[in-house]
Amino acid sequence: KTSIALQILHAMSKAGELCVLFSYDMFGPHVIQKIIQTHWGKENEIDLVLKKYEEDDQEYVKKVEELIEREYPNVEFCFESGQSLEEARHTIRDAEIKRGMKCRFAVFDYNELVVTDVADPTQSSNKVAQGMRALAGNEQICVLSLFQPSKMTGDPTVEIKSYRAAKGGSGIEQSVSLMFGMSRPGFDPRNPENDKFVSLNCVKNRMGSVFSLDFYWNGYKGLIRSLSMPEKAELATLRKAIEDAKNGNNDESW
Repeated sequence: KTSIALQILHAMSKAGELCVLFSYDMFGPHVIQKIIQTHWGKENEIDLVLKKYEEDDQEYVKKVEELIEREYPNVEFCFESGQSLEEARHTIRDAEIKRGMKCRFAVFDYNELVVTDVADPTQSSNKVAQGMRALAGNEQICVLSLFQPSKMTGDPTVEIKSYRAAKGGSGIEQSVSLMFGMSRPGFDPRNPENDKFVSLNCVKNRMGSVFSLDFYWNGYKGLIRSLSMPEKAELATLRKAIEDAKNGNNDESW
């Protein structure tokens, strides 16, 4: 989910739009590591860059800062462990004043870590969801809010086909205009080489019909792109093999 969010932030920032990432789940060094793995040009240097950056080698610190400025020129990063929505609103306003631009896109990673004055988790998630809706409408900002799936959803291979799958209260599905369920059909710790696909199911769409999309997924680089024709065929074969295995149809070639 974070990789998709970073990819959208990258595209919108390059297009000249001011964006804010509220990274409540991942600390700053983790996000910076993902950015290095995604955008550092020479893959054989990545381990060295990460090591030098971690050691606070100023030469590499400067190179990484220049990389972030080049690839995310209009993104403000917030690495607080958690904020209230009012505090988040102030962060957005501060970013607008600092940049002299109107913020058009904000990512909250993730929804459950927004701080409220409500103790009950379900009621708290409902309050945050409604607050996000108000924030988007009042500030005229596109808000991408990341959610954890409920425990009953299953492992990452399970396709999410219902807007009830988001962890939290029923106010979540009522507040959003679009909701996507994300799955990784090839996720398997015993066969990690198959974990190279991501599927998105649009389970709610106020502006039109629901739909599904399949993508190629590079976990290390954090990159998602369209599938080539051979990759589409490979994904279809993978899904059939998984379905056959579930139904007890053993295939020695799998």
